[in-house]
Amino acid sequence: MKKSGKSECARPAAPAASACGERVTGDSSRNRKTYENRLDDMGLTKPPVAAAAKVPSQVELAQLAATLAKDSTAQASAGELAGRALEIWNASASAVFVEQMAAFVVKGVCVFDETDWGAHCRSLVALLDDSNGAVPGLSSSEHFRESLKQAQVKAGVAVAHLWRQKQRGVEVIRALFPAKSETEETRSKKLLALLEFAKARVSQCDQLTWLAKDGNRLKACLHHAWEPLGIPPDDGKFVEVAAKAWLELPKNVVVSNLGASPVLARWLAVVRLEQTAEAKNRA
Repeated sequence: MKKSGKSECARPAAPAASACGERVTGDSSRNRKTYENRLDDMGLTKPPVAAAAKVPSQVELAQLAATLAKDSTAQASAGELAGRALEIWNASASAVFVEQMAAFVVKGVCVFDETDWGAHCRSLVALLDDSNGAVPGLSSSEHFRESLKQAQVKAGVAVAHLWRQKQRGVEVIRALFPAKSETEETRSKKLLALLEFAKARVSQCDQLTWLAKDGNRLKACLHHAWEPLGIPPDDGKFVEVAAKAWLELPKNVVVSNLGASPVLARWLAVVRLEQTAEAKNRA
């Protein structure tokens, strides 16, 4: 916080998605090396790579388009049917890699910096975007926008689904405070300080003024930390209510609650990076 009392969005030493909305950049090769070593230890340096879809023959594409025409009640041109057939063909090739990519993102929820988080999440979104690889000119701009929007939500749902397959509260707090010297007691104290820091951030960060279009600064913070994924519909209200409760009554937060949603875990990870950066700036 400035001496004037106004808050500035922190600039973490390692690149990270600022919870306040301002893009931050790295300023230390040593911190970068530590980050890269951590990724290496966790097996997060090489993401799954989906094989390129096999190019369909004219006959295969025509057969699929004919099937679509037979089952469709709407009138569509041959070109539109062929374009839709190609979208389905490409989607079928990508589908088998979705779980692998989603699992990779889950593993890095509390670890990835802004650059890696964005890159890996966009890769997951691309696998679920039905318009990816579509024939230009055969679909409207609205179709492409809506397809991307739906893919972002589907990607968020995929990550949330895999995340909830086990309890992750302990995993989250250890990722937030990974030093080997940390104990259960020291992590609990630092979690309390982190939540207090997050509360101040939400109320003071100037960047949230334009991000919170509906005036809900906490909601804007959560969404920004989770981008480019879409928040799963089932989590939308829950994560906001939970985060608000955590900020209002931080002493009541128990470790098991930290793994309730990957959206909340990612938000805490982003705020933690800001907290660390601010502490270094003051030192």
